[in-house]
Amino acid sequence: MPTSDAELTCQALAGSQAAFSALVGRYASAAVNVATRLVSDRAVAEELAQEAFVKAFARLATFDPDRRFLCAPLGK
Repeated sequence: MPTSDAELTCQALAGSQAAFSALVGRYASAAVNVATRLVSDRAVAEELAQEAFVKAFARLATFDPDRRFLCAPLGK
């Protein structure tokens, strides 16, 4: 069974770079796709997604384990 977002978050908070990397790998494509729909420029979208993951890392301790790491875009 794959490791849950909550388990990966706990591991990342304990210092596991591999766990946070797994979260990024799990959601990077979706984040870039959402950003691309918003800005219509793949390169800018990739930068925005990267910034989002940096912010997510900074606020990792506030993660709600009852939610997915990356939520669906507004209006979905």
